[in-house]
Amino acid sequence: MDNLINTAKDADILGKNEILDNWLNPQDAVQLFKNLHHNTCYNEYYYQSLSRDVRRYCQRRWPRWRAALVHNYFNTPWPRG
Repeated sequence: MDNLINTAKDADILGKNEILDNWLNPQDAVQLFKNLHHNTCYNEYYYQSLSRDVRRYCQRRWPRWRAALVHNYFNTPWPRG
């Protein structure tokens, strides 16, 4: 879960998209998720392969270029002149 929320903006995005129901302020939610796994032990990380695949995908050039393109040119219905 620590990989899911790293900043307060991450908590805001997950809350706005109703993925996470956050009753804390975003910064407190970040600290909660960062400290959630401390002093616990687990035998198997079930999402290891999924996390690896997502990390590899996000490090490729095309997804980063596409995200920049969408953010810079397609985030508004008004044409840029």
